[in-house]
Amino acid sequence: METKKLFLVALASVCMMSSAVAEIHTQKRYVEVGVDLSLAAMQNAFAITDIMVKDLVIDFTKLANDLPSYGLVANVGFDAKTYFNVDFNKWGFGVFAQTTGNFSLGMSKDIFTFLGEGIKIGDSSVTSVNMGLETYAEVGVPIKAKIGKITVRATPSLYVPLVYVPQPNATITVNNNDDGSIEAVASADFALYSLVDLSSAFAGGTFSGVEGILNQLQSMDIPSTIYSKGGIDLNATVEYALNQGLDLGVYTHIPIKPAHLDYKTSGNVTFTASVNPLLNSLLGGGSLSYSFDGPTFSGIQCSTVDYAVNRPFRLGAEVAWRPFSKNWFTLTGSAGIAATNPFGADFDWATSLYPEYSVSADVTLVYVFGFNATSSYINHMFTQSLGFKLNLRLLELDISIASSSADFLKSWTLAGATAYAGVKFGF
Repeated sequence: METKKLFLVALASVCMMSSAVAEIHTQKRYVEVGVDLSLAAMQNAFAITDIMVKDLVIDFTKLANDLPSYGLVANVGFDAKTYFNVDFNKWGFGVFAQTTGNFSLGMSKDIFTFLGEGIKIGDSSVTSVNMGLETYAEVGVPIKAKIGKITVRATPSLYVPLVYVPQPNATITVNNNDDGSIEAVASADFALYSLVDLSSAFAGGTFSGVEGILNQLQSMDIPSTIYSKGGIDLNATVEYALNQGLDLGVYTHIPIKPAHLDYKTSGNVTFTASVNPLLNSLLGGGSLSYSFDGPTFSGIQCSTVDYAVNRPFRLGAEVAWRPFSKNWFTLTGSAGIAATNPFGADFDWATSLYPEYSVSADVTLVYVFGFNATSSYINHMFTQSLGFKLNLRLLELDISIASSSADFLKSWTLAGATAYAGVKFGF
């Protein structure tokens, strides 16, 4: 009986809070503490149906023809966040700490054309490659104020890029030599910007590995570094409750002060793969022989700089529609533009400015079970996700999985995947 009473009291409190708000992003608790974690990996070359077959055959010519004009795109990212929020309908505040990272890779179609069609003896095939790496640590303070039908949310944040690698000049050159051997040479001129001096990680012109970078980062005085070198930006939304079932809003992410990185490590890295003449190997009664060399670093230079990094600028509009004027069924949409590292040295009008959108449907049953379906294009990635939510008032568990890709059609076929899990405690 006591358990039943507690459940009814919890259910009633959820109902009271849900009915008291008509916001695009509703809050379910007065006080909550939570942890979120997401991992993502995607590419636009293969769908899961292409590789989950009994006999795998890769047609590189067809693959090259099917790829878009810009070629292959691959991306790997992570996001970890912990937070504390207080929300009493008319006002609210909180604090969070977050770490994010993203690695991107792009290759022109030339490498796949070579693999599918080959090249003449004595000729070469050159594939252009671009890569990018960025990792951030961030702390922020979300604030909310509701005046009549208008809700204003602002989140000033202090962030610092731990490692930042703008797109280097890189190529893969394949040579079909006169003696029948094939040699592929990958070469990249890179510049790595960081908070700490990484010269010890490249001592003697060799790279000691990621462990060397991590050791240097661990020696850093994090609070002092974030305060002195960190950047400041602002997330803000303004929402207007047109009626009980329809909310309109605008959102923006504004870089106010760039973060500054003091150290630059630059140089060239090469990796070589060679395949010995096939005919010689077969006539000699042996198998196909090959060799690898690298990665080899050269021209390593470590210097002090003042490199500014801004996080993306965003501006857009959003809407939430509750056809039945209740929170159990909500359709949400947003559309806007974004610019990568505005005002930064690597900003390019042709490649750094891009659109974004998101469309989602949320269903909540008896205030306990929640289901979500979302289609979005964020950070150059199309994502189709399904989520489940179990809300027991004092405890909430959120889980979602997504199929993602830089290609819209392949984003429906598990060309990439994103997994998200979140746990919240509160009342």
